[in-house]
Amino acid sequence: MALIGTIRKNFWFVLIVLGFALAAFILMDMQGNANRGGAAMNMGEIAGQKLDYREFSKAETALYSGNPDVFSRRANLWEFFVEKAIVEEQANELGLGVTKAELMDLQFGNRLSPIITNNYRNSQTGQVDRATLQQHKQLIEGNESLAPQFENFWVEQEKQIQKTELQAKIGNLVSKAIYTPNFLVEETGAASNSSLNMSYVKIPFDAIDIEVEVSDTEILAYMAESATKYTSKEEARVLQYAVVDVYPSAKDSSKWRTEVIEAGQSLKNATADSDSIVALNNGGFWSGVYFSNDELPEGLKDQLDEVSVGDVYGPYSEQGSYFVAKVLDKKVMPDSAEARHILRRVTTGTPEEFATADAFIDSLRNELKKGTSFSNLAEDNSQDPGSAVNGGDLGTFQQGRMLKEFNDVVFNGRTRGVYKVKTQVGVHLIKVEDLIYNDRNDKFKVAYVRTPIIPSEETQDLLNDKINDLVSQNRNMAAMSTAASAMGYNFQTSGPLKANDYSVGVLGSDNSSRDMIKWAYESDTQVGEVSPTVYSYSDKVNYFDNKYVITLLKSIQKPGMFSAESMRNTLEPTLVNIKKAESIIGSLGSDLSAVAIKYGAEVSTADNVSMGASFIPGIGSENKVIAKAFATDVNGTSAVIGSSGVFLVSPTDKTEGTVANIPQMRQLKTRSSRSQAELKTIQALKKTVEIEDNRATFF
Repeated sequence: MALIGTIRKNFWFVLIVLGFALAAFILMDMQGNANRGGAAMNMGEIAGQKLDYREFSKAETALYSGNPDVFSRRANLWEFFVEKAIVEEQANELGLGVTKAELMDLQFGNRLSPIITNNYRNSQTGQVDRATLQQHKQLIEGNESLAPQFENFWVEQEKQIQKTELQAKIGNLVSKAIYTPNFLVEETGAASNSSLNMSYVKIPFDAIDIEVEVSDTEILAYMAESATKYTSKEEARVLQYAVVDVYPSAKDSSKWRTEVIEAGQSLKNATADSDSIVALNNGGFWSGVYFSNDELPEGLKDQLDEVSVGDVYGPYSEQGSYFVAKVLDKKVMPDSAEARHILRRVTTGTPEEFATADAFIDSLRNELKKGTSFSNLAEDNSQDPGSAVNGGDLGTFQQGRMLKEFNDVVFNGRTRGVYKVKTQVGVHLIKVEDLIYNDRNDKFKVAYVRTPIIPSEETQDLLNDKINDLVSQNRNMAAMSTAASAMGYNFQTSGPLKANDYSVGVLGSDNSSRDMIKWAYESDTQVGEVSPTVYSYSDKVNYFDNKYVITLLKSIQKPGMFSAESMRNTLEPTLVNIKKAESIIGSLGSDLSAVAIKYGAEVSTADNVSMGASFIPGIGSENKVIAKAFATDVNGTSAVIGSSGVFLVSPTDKTEGTVANIPQMRQLKTRSSRSQAELKTIQALKKTVEIEDNRATFF
């Protein structure tokens, strides 16, 4: 009998055992914390400054409570504390600080901190919401008691503001010391202003029909050329894992098809444009936009012409779900429109402001009737700065690009018609300049019900039991590889994983990925051992187990350069391409036409290619190709291995660059270097301090 099945049948006994185990764990933890004191909360130490877990947790709650990505927010917060400790240490040595007056100016004054401008940016206008900021200032300066959540947020925000300002001051000290000499301006300026025209043949790697193998020695040699990139100061673990996807059974599919057919009947009886459509089966939805036949989902194209308004079509399957569609309306509609508008903005939920704006728009409409041009009225009165300067002109737009109420008025209106409409942002006066039809075919307004075709709990449980039995019966690498292969499960190898990582290969970041890494770092986990846990991953939309993962510890990578084995999956494709290219590059010769014929390519040209170009049309981002072309004499030929293939290049003309205004170029070069000073300074300082990282102890 399956292990999981046995546990389910004796679940009462499992609960009792778990209860005793939990009680014992709590008692041991209490005793351990009592003995260890503050050491139990030590999350790390940066430049001699200890970081308490409670401080970290408080900051995380205050700053990131609305961010569901727990992994990235913790990684970002850790980086903040690392940089804060480094910046404060440097600031103390340099005698730098942030005064109370500076802090107030950074929070509320004319020199707002980037932290404030980011946290208080109005999503609609893109500007800082000064009104809300002023309200918060009054709350803070008053004697009223603040909500604990807001108070904690403000305290943590102040820490970020102070750290950011100190970091900027240190960066400015470095920035002011940067100077660009004339010779550097002349050399770099002349090089960047040089250009050439060239002919070339590109041979894609796939066109080189040669089988090659890559040895461990070749992988190590490739890594040695960029040793820093492939070297870690930390120990790493390499996992092997087999992903078993969970698919619905035929029985499951039949069940969901029956369910969507029943929902389709309810959809047919539902009132058009009503909330009842949305509520249907928790999967009902509709759009106010009319779609042409070509714009409909694949399952509906060429299917709705014969369906009457109010009738349904389906079920049909698409993207892992069953759908039934109801035609709410069909008629000839414009494909796009040209319009002008005048907007009077209104704060959401303020009837008084809406009434005032409505009356103002009525007065403008009267002016329009008296002969005043719409353009002049828009320039003088519209509160939409983007269109007001152009007389309210919105240009040409398609259905669905504007707010629904606005869209409906325009596309159901008439050319040169003038209309008033309210939206969530205010009251508009609209003039329809033109309605544009690509054809006179019907367009369709459609409602849907959707039922995802997902595996049932029974299907999930059966596969979970099967995988758990496989794991319980095969506890080492050799046995598991043989057994899993017999069942058609293939293992993949992860890259080197550090103790605080939370993403594993194709599985990405997830709680299960984090649990896999934590298991790999447990003190009693041995190389070649299979994890006793079958890790499950969930569908992020429909919330079912969509894959089960078998995991084993393949190797332990000591600090230093990564092993060839750990990097083979990552580097082997690149090295295969390089070896294929090296096998032909010496025999290409200098005849571009002959090479093109031999490899089914063509002779192409590229004109006005500058030495500093990051992208060349027809070639792409190929720095090595550009460098080789500039190093080749006019009418000469050179072969080079690029990132996308082998290139044979022949410059046909070159223009040497000059620098017309050295002082101006020096100023630009200095400004560019200084703009990077702050970032590069903090990156350099990070390499000089000792960092003890205990995050893996806590999560």
